[in-house]
Parts: sequence; C-alpha cells; structure tokens
Amino acid sequence: MPEPRVKKPHKIMSPTKVSPDPGEDVVEHEPSHPMPEPKVKTHIMSPTKVSPDPGEDVIEHEPSRIRLSKARRAQAIDEETRRGLVAKYKEEQVYDDEELDAFTRYFKVFSMFDTSTGDYSRKRGNIHQLVSDVLTKYDAKEHRLYVKGSIIVRAPALDVIAFGMDYEAEHFKLEENVDPNCIEYRVLWRKNDHSIDVYDVRKGPPGFKPREFVVRGQWRQIADDKWIMINIPIQVEGLGNKKYIRAEVVRICVYHQLSETKTKLSIVSNINMAGSLPKFIVDNFAVPAAIKALTVTADYFQHSQRGLKVADAEDGEAVAIFLFEKLKEIGMDNLDETVRDFFLKFAMLREFEKNYPWGRDMFTAVLKNRLRTPANVNVPIKKLRGEDAKVIGAGFAFNLFSALGPEAAFESWIATYPQLQQLDTEFRWFRSFFVLIAQRLLGTVGWGVKARVSTGALLSIIDAISDVYMFVLFSSNGETFYAYVTLVALVLSMVGQLLITFFQHRKCPPDLAMHTFAVFTFSKPALDALLVARGSEKKEHQPLDPHKELVFIKFTEIFLEAIPAGIIQIHAFMTVKSVRSAAAIVSILMSVLATAYTSTIISYDMDTAPNKRKLNKTFYGFVPDSSKKRSIVFLAMISISATQILAKSLSTALMISTSATHFLLYLLIDFGIFFAIKSLRGDFWYWIPDFDLLLEIFVTSVIRVVQKAVTDYTAIILLRHPFECGGLYFFLNVLLCQASCFVGLFLFTESRKSEVQDQDQVPLPLSEDNLWISLVGLSVASALSWVVFFLTIERSYITTFVSRQTGAKYVEGIYRAADNDEKRFEIFGFNRRNYKHFEAELIGFLDDKWDEWREAQPPWLTPQVLRTIPPEFIKGKKAFESASINVSASEISRRLTEARSSKSTT
Repeated sequence: MPEPRVKKPHKIMSPTKVSPDPGEDVVEHEPSHPMPEPKVKTHIMSPTKVSPDPGEDVIEHEPSRIRLSKARRAQAIDEETRRGLVAKYKEEQVYDDEELDAFTRYFKVFSMFDTSTGDYSRKRGNIHQLVSDVLTKYDAKEHRLYVKGSIIVRAPALDVIAFGMDYEAEHFKLEENVDPNCIEYRVLWRKNDHSIDVYDVRKGPPGFKPREFVVRGQWRQIADDKWIMINIPIQVEGLGNKKYIRAEVVRICVYHQLSETKTKLSIVSNINMAGSLPKFIVDNFAVPAAIKALTVTADYFQHSQRGLKVADAEDGEAVAIFLFEKLKEIGMDNLDETVRDFFLKFAMLREFEKNYPWGRDMFTAVLKNRLRTPANVNVPIKKLRGEDAKVIGAGFAFNLFSALGPEAAFESWIATYPQLQQLDTEFRWFRSFFVLIAQRLLGTVGWGVKARVSTGALLSIIDAISDVYMFVLFSSNGETFYAYVTLVALVLSMVGQLLITFFQHRKCPPDLAMHTFAVFTFSKPALDALLVARGSEKKEHQPLDPHKELVFIKFTEIFLEAIPAGIIQIHAFMTVKSVRSAAAIVSILMSVLATAYTSTIISYDMDTAPNKRKLNKTFYGFVPDSSKKRSIVFLAMISISATQILAKSLSTALMISTSATHFLLYLLIDFGIFFAIKSLRGDFWYWIPDFDLLLEIFVTSVIRVVQKAVTDYTAIILLRHPFECGGLYFFLNVLLCQASCFVGLFLFTESRKSEVQDQDQVPLPLSEDNLWISLVGLSVASALSWVVFFLTIERSYITTFVSRQTGAKYVEGIYRAADNDEKRFEIFGFNRRNYKHFEAELIGFLDDKWDEWREAQPPWLTPQVLRTIPPEFIKGKKAFESASINVSASEISRRLTEARSSKSTT
C-alpha cells in the first residue's frame, strides 16, 4: 500500500538558531512554533507478535523455537521486499536539479572529511570494535556533534542501500531488535525510489528530554562502485510535539562496493543537539548512537546472509567481535544462554551446529576460560559427543596460559586436539574466529598473560633486588670493588635498556615515557611480554616490532647485568670469607634461575610463534605440538641454561682468581676466532637494515659480541640461527665451553698448589675434590638435559644444530620458499648485504609486478613496506598514489552549513 503524502511541501531547513529553555537544568531547545501533527501513517516501536511456524523443528525449548521461527519469517519477508527495491534501483533514476546540487555539495564535504584529521579525536570510547576510521568532536559552544566512522558490510551496495531505505522492515519489529531508544518513527513521504522523508523520535539520556528529527534521505550512484546517500533536515508544516526537542542531523553515507559480497559503508554526521550536553553523555551515549546504523547494518547481513558455505576469515573475526560486544554489554553470567542465542541468530554458527551438534558445547567451554590440565580426547571427529567437546574446549585455556600470543595459542590448541585440524582445513572462518577469541580472552580475563608476565616480572625484580642486596653486603663488609662492579653492571643494564627504548619509541612521547618508567622499575621485560602476549602490532613510527624489542631488551639484561653479576658474586663467594652466607647462595641461585628462565622463554616463544613457523618451517618448529612434550622441552631448556650458567660462571670466576690477564687473553682469542669465522664465510654483517657504514660496523660488532657471550654462558637455543652464531658453531661452542670449565678449574687448582701456604690465604668454601665433583655433576646434568631435549623435540630439526647455512643463504631460502608476494617482500626488511648475491633477480621481480601492484594496491603493500625497498631498485617507476589533506572541524562545519543553506522546495 503506498504511503500517504503530506499535503504541504517539505522544505530543506536552513541553519537555525535554537533558543535555550530556562526551565531545564541543561540548556535545551523547544520548538519555536509547535504545530498540530499531520495525519500520516505512524508506527510505534513495539515487538511483533508472530505465531510459531508449525513446520519448524524443535531446537531446544519453546522460546528458542518460536524466536527462530519469527526471525526466519521476518527475514524471508524482508528479503523479498529488498529484492524488489534493488530491482527498482537498477532502473534509471531521474533526479531534478535541486537533488543533483545537494548531492554535489554534500559529497564534497564528505570527501574533505574522509581524509581529514584536523582537531578531531580518535578516542573510541564505547564505539563498536568493527567500526573503523573513527573521528569525533563535540563543539560545546555550537552544541554540535561531529562523528565519522566506517564498517565493512558483507553484501552488495544496492542491497545495503535497500536495507537503509526499508524503514518498515519486519526485522526491526522483532522483539530482540526493537531499539529501546526509539520512541516513534514515521515514514512521511516517498517521493520516488531514491527519496524518502522520515520523522524519528529518540530518547535522551536520563534527565534529558527526547529529541525529534525530521529528515529527508536520498541516494544516488556517483561512480561504478560508489553510491552516496544524504540525510538532511527538512521542514514540515504542522509537525511537532511540545514534549520533544527538535534537533537537526546532517548525515552523509557513502557505499563503496569492494566486491560482489562486500561493501564499505562510511558515515559522516553533523548533529545539532539543541542544547549543551556533558562530555560523559556525549562520549558514552551520543557518539555510539550517532553511528549505530553502521553496526545494525553490518550485523543484519552478517547473521542472515553469511552461511557456513560462504563464510571466510573476515566473517570469523566479525562474528567473534559481535559475540564479545554482546558479552561486554550483558556480562558473562548467562554465558550458556548467550552462546545459544548466537548459534540461533548467526547462520554460520547455526549451520555449523547442524553438522556438528557438539559445537556449541565446545564454544561455551572455550569462553568459560577455566585453567586446567588438558585431557586427551582420542575420539574421531565424527564420533565426538558433547562431553568430549567440552574437554576440547576447556583445553583452550591451558594453551592461552602457555603460548605467547593469540595465534600461538590457537596453533597449540589444534595441535593438542587433531580433530580441530580438520575443522581448520574445512572452514575458512574457524581459525580467525578462535584467534580473535583468544585475543579478547587475553585482554579481558587474561590470567594466562598475567601469569606469564608476572612470572617474568617477579624473577626480574627479585634478581634486581638480589643484586642490590649483594651491593649492600659487599659495602658493609668493606668490599668496595665487588660493590662497585655489581652496581656498574646494574646501571649499564638500565642504560642499555634506555637506549633501546629511546631508539624504539623516540617518535611517540607517551610510549617513551611509559617504557622509560618500566626500565627504572625493573619491569621493562614484563611490559614488553604483556604487549606481545596481547598481540600488539608494530606501529608505524617503530623500527622494531614488539617481539623483537622484547628479545633485544632481554639480551641486554642478560649480557650487561645477569652474566657479570653472576660471575662477580661467585668470585666473591669463593675468595671473600666475610660475604659467605645463605643469603648470598640464594642470591646466586635466583640470578641463575632468572637468567635460565629468560633464556628459555626467548627460544620457546620464537619457535612457537606462528608467524615465524610460516616464515621458515625448516628452522622454526622444533618444539612439539603435544602439551606434554612441550612441557618436557621447556624444562629441559631451563636445565640446559641453568647448568651452563653455573658451570661457566664458576670456571670464569676461578680463571679470574688464577690470572685476570690470562683470562682476558683467552677471551680475545675465543672472540677473535668467532669473528674470523664469520668474516671468512661472508657472514659478518647482521640482518638489521642498512645504516651509515661506520654505524653499521659498530652496531654489528656489538651485536656479535653479545651473541658470543650469551651463547657461552646461557646456551640459548635460538642462537643457532644462521643470523646469529649458526647451527654448527653453536653446538661446537657449547661443547668447547663445557671443556673450558674443566680447564679453568684445573688451572685454578694448580695455581693454588704452587702458591706458598700462609695465614693470609682464604680457605675455599669447598675442597678442591668437591669442586671437581660439583663441576662434573653440572656437566652430567647438562648432558642429560641435552639428551632429553633431543629425544623430545621434532627429529627433523636436529639438523639445524649442525647446519652450516649463512645468513645470506637463509634470506635467499625465505624468498625461494615464499608462495606469495607478501612473503617475498619479507626479505627487504633484512640488511641489503644478505640478498646482494641475487639482486638482479629481485629487480626483475619488482619490474614484473610493479604496475600490477599500483593498480591493485594490495593492503599489505603499505607505505611503510614500500620504504624498505632500496631506492635504486625502483628508480624511474611511477610512485604509488595517495591523497591526504588536513582540515579542521570548523572548516568542515562551515562547508556543511553552506551546503544546508541552499534552500530548495520539493
């Protein structure tokens, strides 16, 4: 039935000055001349009463069956209506001059706003996480709110437009979809297929009067893949209500069709709130309400159109976000009911449960996130029951606890339960859904992150406290040399961490301040671990990603503080009788434990990181997928590092006691051989991108010294990497370090025998025989740890411990093994000397692909990535086009006012 027309023509409103109402606590606006309402079709928002479909299957209980029946019936009606509208929209649309002029004016304003940052805020507040490109500003003087946001809708653009124009859709009448803030809406007039006039009344926040809006919406195609819709205030004679305050809204929507099933919907709103509102109300109520249309639209097409067969990775992320936004709104108290409602609502999940009836039990167990030891489930996927699924889901929490980051947790989970690997292969959305679930669980109830970070922070702080204690102990006993050396090691460690922090965060003062504070409180490694575990990505101003920053910080702490402090404490314990105490022994053991744990975490996290395993499967992946084997490997690595630290530190302390000069000579020879091997093999330069030559020589030399020293004292498994020591050198060096420990003890005992016995000679805390027994015990423990390690890891990776591959060959291997352009581009992040031997091939690769990339503009090929290409590789090539302007909110407001000032009559 056609809509009744308003007898009087509607006029587009010109800017009006609203007068305050002195009777209200907050300045608000009353209509100047309230008029009786015209006789038009009115719809009061209330739930539709739909009787259940007798043909529907019973799902669980009556309310669920009825709700699903209503939703499906409403969906069928709306789809039929939308098909009819889309068919009309595809016909030629005739626009008069006034309509065309309005489109032209408002699209210019949108284009300006779309590329503007100006004096807008990017704070999200309560805005839905699927909404991107968020800009907001509230002008308290003008009582105007400016909001911009975008969202991806999984539907063609014309379908999205039809959904926006169908104000009387059955979907909005369903009980669960009724907007509680909408008091009333009316379709006043449908001028044609592309224009509609609407009256809308919205509740105000508590203590504020409702706002009424009278707007005209009209759309038009402006390019092959773009449409624009403008919503502008209009005047209707006889329309108004004293109970409400007339407000104005100018809204510009742009529909950019990205593919046949994907549209980017962007909204720019300029709202005259007709009265001042507190900032809290604006941020938490007005701003989310202003762009709620984005999430309503995306939600509708996501749950109704994206079924199991078509759902992809983006659908998995979107559904997971919708789930957590709902949980954020209603809490976790009724989790079972919430998950059930989501499985009923979203076609993707509903169809998944039809194929796998135990699916909802597994999803619910995952979301409960209760830590427990994972139990084995050896049942084939086709024979799984609800109880089995609950066990599998409950195992997700343990992997969150033990893995570094969301994707690593997911990889570990599906490795623990092979049944899930079939689902990961069969459904494109499965991985992205649970990776995002892992990310949100880590961010909300992240006891796994807290445990990991707290353990690292606690050990780091205890180690620092033990060093301070030893400083006080040395000072109180008059051992100023030991006291100063301990203090210098602690200060140098902090200085090193500060330099890395400045290098990483110098372009972002707030981040620099936060990380600097963490350095002074000995919690920098813990802060970095927290950021990595929560999936933080590299920011544009940062030269290193968070994981690499974490590794550099830990290596600095080990090299400048842990190793020197351990040696000096053991040396003092052996030679100074007054400092021997149980507390000193505890301090030494805590330092060893902290260093061993840090060393193990570095290797374990790097090896289990999914991005590392994808980058090079031939090197990363020695840690098994089994949770039990992972625990064994982790403990074996801690034992390897702890025994290496104790044995090497003890022998170093004894060699220094014998002759400090001879020890320095030994270091020069040992390090000289290492540098000679690296240089002769053409493997001296480190992987970091090119700097100034002198700076590069200095940085590479420092890093090589740190690598060698840390390998000697901790045997970090990661340092077998071709970029570091290399597999064969690493393994031989571990054996030589063990042998050097016995040589050091032999020289020490022989030196004491040759000394003249006198009363001033300090007796050892252990006899020489006991020293030999202790060192042999440490070597045996180390050997047993290595045996357990090699028996437990994935056997195919044993060859990486004897590999002779150089860093340059490793980079070439990455390029050869890459199956797409994005992975091939990884090599430009390395030092140019690492790919110099096949530069001609890389230049040819860029020549072949450049025009294709310029046309397609792949999302991974960002300006930051393009800057990693050596300039001479792309000399003469056309640059990638990008546009950016910076316009203030006041300028955009002026343009909007100018556009609205153009009066026209329908």
